[in-house]
Amino acid sequence: PPLSGQTYILLGLGLNVNNRGFPKWLPEATSLIEYSGNSWPLEALTAHIIARMGELVALLSRWEQECRLRDESAPPLPNPVVQRWIRVSDTLGRRVAYGLDVTTETEIEGRAVAIRDDGSLEIETVDGVVAINAGELRYLE
Repeated sequence: PPLSGQTYILLGLGLNVNNRGFPKWLPEATSLIEYSGNSWPLEALTAHIIARMGELVALLSRWEQECRLRDESAPPLPNPVVQRWIRVSDTLGRRVAYGLDVTTETEIEGRAVAIRDDGSLEIETVDGVVAINAGELRYLE
């Protein structure tokens, strides 16, 4: 059982690697083999992804230790994984549709404006800014 006040990170990854052809109801789906024209060795690719994830976990661990050692009155340290994500993200600034299953039901449309330190995405809508932390996005432009 989790300790009182303990925070957990849930990470999921779905990657189409050597898949060819997708159902008609997934018109935008693709895979690494379709994108690159080359077959990918699954074991080596998986090992590489796990190693990179390990680097990110190490970054988080180091950040967490630094946060614990800081004076409580000091401003919070930015999350280094989120900072890296922001640098490589092509989502920020784009108009997006969001939904738990965006192909069947769009819940929100707006512009992706920020990624918070907790990893949630801020979408600016006509009604204000909404933060989301799970679901699907589709680029509208």
